[in-house]
Amino acid sequence: MKRFTLVKLIVVLLLIKSGFAVAADPVPTTPFNVIGYIQQFRMCQTGDGTWCANPDDPRAGAIMKINGITVIIPKNSYIVMPGSYLKPKDIFDKKIPTASAGQSGLALEDMPPPAFPYVADLIGNIVDGDYIAGLASITQIPLQTASGFIKSISSAGELLIGPALDNPAVSARVRLNDPKLGSGTGRYGMAQTADERFKADQDNPTIHAATGYPLCVPSATPPINTECPLSNRPNGADGKPLRRFTVGTTFAVSDAPPCGSACDASKMVPLAVDDYVTYTGILVKAPSPTDPDATYISVSALEADLGIYTDKGKNPAYVFIEEALLGSGGAAFPGLDQETGPGKVIPGQTLVTRFRIVGFTTDPSRNVDVFALDARMPISDSSNQGKFTERLLASIAPEPIAPMGRFRITVDQQVFVPPTREIRARINGIAGSSAPAPQTAANGLIFGEYTAPVAEYIFPEGRVFGGKKPLPGGVPANFEDLCFLSRGWWPEDEAAALEPLDPWPSSGHDRLSGVFCN
Repeated sequence: MKRFTLVKLIVVLLLIKSGFAVAADPVPTTPFNVIGYIQQFRMCQTGDGTWCANPDDPRAGAIMKINGITVIIPKNSYIVMPGSYLKPKDIFDKKIPTASAGQSGLALEDMPPPAFPYVADLIGNIVDGDYIAGLASITQIPLQTASGFIKSISSAGELLIGPALDNPAVSARVRLNDPKLGSGTGRYGMAQTADERFKADQDNPTIHAATGYPLCVPSATPPINTECPLSNRPNGADGKPLRRFTVGTTFAVSDAPPCGSACDASKMVPLAVDDYVTYTGILVKAPSPTDPDATYISVSALEADLGIYTDKGKNPAYVFIEEALLGSGGAAFPGLDQETGPGKVIPGQTLVTRFRIVGFTTDPSRNVDVFALDARMPISDSSNQGKFTERLLASIAPEPIAPMGRFRITVDQQVFVPPTREIRARINGIAGSSAPAPQTAANGLIFGEYTAPVAEYIFPEGRVFGGKKPLPGGVPANFEDLCFLSRGWWPEDEAAALEPLDPWPSSGHDRLSGVFCN
């Protein structure tokens, strides 16, 4: 859950001279965090303001109503979905067939309404009486997860997940949300999707073992998916699939025996019956003649309790990020009682921020390098499309204690600004995306690295409840220091650069005042 403590702002008082009002009271800039069911969601219209001069622009903004609050989603916004980023117009263009024309199918007031509600999480500032979002994400239910044992895998790629003892009456139907790729399959098995807007990340293995090794749903019937070979899941002495082993010829850790030449680390490892998994996704209605209320879970992320490792020092190896957060830094607001801890300005010292990351690797013998991804500037230069500068934040040795393969670091007093949209973890010595022609394995994944959105930004916080100076409300969210919002960026799959958010969710500081934005 995003950390966002509401804080205080200065207001300019109304001056009265000789009985005449010089100006109306300006509305102070205050922050907000709105989380709730999406009641209304529509693309912007020309009557909404100058920021919506062209509602047909692929980068156009939108209007969303949550908990009775109407919020502007600015032009050039990228909304974080479970496994991808989408612009507001993308969400409408990719609507499911049952949604009406011009509707997203995600809002309670859509006709027809969604079978199950969807939730948005919006962080922004209240500027001149308008709620303007700077950050936005959409899920069906935040933190929606479930766990259980795989009881069966059908020929349609459906998992039945429930208790260890067979009891279909309390088991869940689960399918990966894994749309078709150029190869004809999905990334992790049979191609299928209930709603591609909520798909699994097909560039970073969100279907993985606890160590980060990418997993797949095997073909129950021919033709066999050669990227998901059953030979990569050897059986133990009891005849059951191993849950802890090394895909290689040597012991990666002392109690994870190698499976030898029969296994191939360039291929995924198949899930198996009796694996214990935790998953998240969206609930989908799938009525049948015998059960009109039938449902299944269309999964965007799944982790199996499997300790799968790779040979020491050899490629391919795999990594994943479990959690990443950054302090937003930023200049202090004069006259406001705000905290001088991590991510804030400490009088007489340099700007500091907090940084935390937790992740896992299949090769505990190698360090993991962690980078912030700075968008190349200027965004008007087409040669910067999809280009990022990797800024090294830390090089971390995996911990030599259980659970083997975990790397983590929390640093409170260092300069990690500017905060970026994404963080990348890469096993030391692997070129990954920094190479002109990145090497891939596991059905097309760039091995040895994992790129993920920053899960949480720590914004400035106030120190006095009730807002003694002069109004309650809080320290504004300093979006000017999030350069990808204040200066823009050019995603690889976009025909044109995403310019700064419009309207701008101003903190009161100038949009271009982020001193660390290049």
